[in-house]
Amino acid sequence: MIIPGSRQTRGAARARVRPPMTMRACLACTVALGTLVFGSGAALAQGKDAKDVYFLRSSHEYADGHSTISTSQDIVVARARRGDRSMTIQDFQAGAVTVESANGVIAAPLASQRGVDAASTYDYAGVRASGSGPEVEVFNTYLRPLIARFPAAGNASRWTAQTTLQALGIAGQGPETPVLINLRREPVTQAGAAFVLIEFDIPAFAYKLGSGETVTHWARGVAVTDKDFAVIQVAATQHRATVIAADGVVRPFAVRTSLHRVAPDGAMALRLESLPEVAAAVRRLGETRGAPIMALSKDVAAEPLPGEVAARLDLASFAIGEGSGNPLPVTTAPARPNPATALPPGGQQQMATFRAQAGEVLQANGMSGPDADRLLDAMLAPDPNRELIDRWDEFQAFFQPMMHMSANAAERRNDGNPAPSDAIISQLVDIYIRQDNSLTIEARLTESRNRFADTWVASGKSLDDPEYLEAMAEKTALQEKILNQRYQRMLEQLRITTEEDSDNSASGNQLVPGWISDGGNPNAAEDEALYDMLKAEMERELAEAEAIIRELEEAEKRRERGVYDDTDDFFLNNAFDYSRMVGTVATDLSKWGEWLATQNKRELERLALQAGYPNLASALNDAQNILRQSQDPGYRRWAMQPPSCNGLAGCGPSYLERWSMKQSIVALGDILNDSRDIFSTGGFSDIGISGLDLDYLLRDHALEDGDIVRVRISQFGRVIYEGEISLTNRGQLFDLGLGKGVASLEIFAVNEGYSPPNTAQITVDNVVRGEGTQTYSLRTGETATLRIEAGAKAAAPGGTP
Repeated sequence: MIIPGSRQTRGAARARVRPPMTMRACLACTVALGTLVFGSGAALAQGKDAKDVYFLRSSHEYADGHSTISTSQDIVVARARRGDRSMTIQDFQAGAVTVESANGVIAAPLASQRGVDAASTYDYAGVRASGSGPEVEVFNTYLRPLIARFPAAGNASRWTAQTTLQALGIAGQGPETPVLINLRREPVTQAGAAFVLIEFDIPAFAYKLGSGETVTHWARGVAVTDKDFAVIQVAATQHRATVIAADGVVRPFAVRTSLHRVAPDGAMALRLESLPEVAAAVRRLGETRGAPIMALSKDVAAEPLPGEVAARLDLASFAIGEGSGNPLPVTTAPARPNPATALPPGGQQQMATFRAQAGEVLQANGMSGPDADRLLDAMLAPDPNRELIDRWDEFQAFFQPMMHMSANAAERRNDGNPAPSDAIISQLVDIYIRQDNSLTIEARLTESRNRFADTWVASGKSLDDPEYLEAMAEKTALQEKILNQRYQRMLEQLRITTEEDSDNSASGNQLVPGWISDGGNPNAAEDEALYDMLKAEMERELAEAEAIIRELEEAEKRRERGVYDDTDDFFLNNAFDYSRMVGTVATDLSKWGEWLATQNKRELERLALQAGYPNLASALNDAQNILRQSQDPGYRRWAMQPPSCNGLAGCGPSYLERWSMKQSIVALGDILNDSRDIFSTGGFSDIGISGLDLDYLLRDHALEDGDIVRVRISQFGRVIYEGEISLTNRGQLFDLGLGKGVASLEIFAVNEGYSPPNTAQITVDNVVRGEGTQTYSLRTGETATLRIEAGAKAAAPGGTP
């Protein structure tokens, strides 16, 4: 099924792959305690039956100064109450996860295979939650007393609650420092509908880490629910913290979480422009956000406690603010990478060093040299010409020996300080065996499919070719088999009960959380009935949503613009823009630095985002496609023509957004077209030469048919050479002096001779980076641009400069 706003195709959405166990912990990282919305407020407490099924979009961002982890995922929430008991179930949908560090941004998709991911019940008479998982114990043990001690004076109230981290169940060092939570509750209305605004502010307080370092922590949060605290419209929090070491070094932390309800067409359900009180609260939240935390460090594991403190404070603050057993599903414990168990980052030289060291360790532990080489080939440099399933099977053959080596290494760590060889073994195991890195595996497999498609197109064939479709279907099936083998272990570990079909096989759609059917649950029959009803409602709502998405042709939409003006960016984290992107995403703008200094960079960034790119660097890297589309007369007419607003759907936000995207591509292309000299286009790719002398040969490498070109070479805004040349097979030599830096060589096709198109070959001497011999193919009036860096450094082995 497709969740509203999903950026995956319907076919891809149906092939839902469950995240691995640690990603669930990362969704206990992303939506854990609060995903279990135990009940609602007044309506349920007053004994009124209620039933709601709605969609939430969740995002989570954790920055620790080493890296920034972002997740964005959609959730279907179904909740109902009968008598004094209520039940809430959730189904996680499509999304994305990104890891941004000093080495760039890695993106991977998030998807879900099981129909229901979380379930809980709430007893209003006993004020207790039931269910599996630590969130239930947290609520019953720590949050219930706070709700009772600090009640609000009414729907329009301001009050302060005081607690400690120890009282919230977080063990800390040093004395119990008071934590003040200033709360505000205010009724708001929109189009006759009544809502409640809850806002909290936590002034700075201090605590200590186990290392003795001092942490200063502060936070804000905003939520909007219906008047009965039953349906979440908006929930967002921002935490900042600094850790000060004994030597005075300061490490910054930031945790940002948000959820907002989305309509079936993917737009934000609650329009903030008519709720100035809410917009003002979100802006105050943005002020707490502060400047971005730069990811500068490498290979350093972050301290998890600030993130855990943020998660618990979010739950406590909103539970007190509501005054009921309905903790909002705010995101909790942050998803953090563990660099100690990841492949050492960097270029090919570091990879080669790691490979040599790993090979020595494997052989020292009894693996033969050829076997070690084959294993490292399968892990670090897989052959793209081999079927993925073959590579996987080869790696699986080493699974037991690797695990045995890892176990032996662990036994030798008596002093707690692993030797380098032990660390290598652990890294190799963790990279490709442990569940922690399954998303990386999935990203690489998806990237492989993308490369296959690119290669097919580059060969001049169509993606509609039956041969391609058959090959891609087979490739996808093989890759899904690989992934399913990994996820099967996780599914087997879940605490679930199954009903048997007549053929004694478990039916997936009959899975019921084990605690519901447990013989010790006196309400088992009632809970099972409530669970089945909610699940049926959820499936019906999803089917209706999919029909709406199909009607609006929104399966490929890139970005939601349903939030109020300058508040929108708080609800969109890094992962929101990466839902269909996998692999390393461009973030470096340095090679366009000189040009950007002369441009309105903020406007360029805005146009890039509206055109569907995750950032400006990605757009500039795709400049050739933008230029091609924007300068095509047919595309321009199509882009500038307003959409039709007839029919059942009319002109909703989604259609207007797609129109805005097309217009943004044209506007961005016009700007780039005025500065074509900063891009290598027309079939050329950037090169670097070792010295400052540009020596090149330009010739017609095909039929000598009278092609004429106009050549212009410029650098630092100054034209160095300009002239018209008649191309011959023998060619013409040029020798020009350049300054250190980037220059551009533009070739303008004056004609196409008597055998179109205008084609030629350029050969440049002393090239240390890129291709020294390149060709172009132009129609009359078209331009090809070659960017040349004079005084460039030689590329390292493997192509990294």
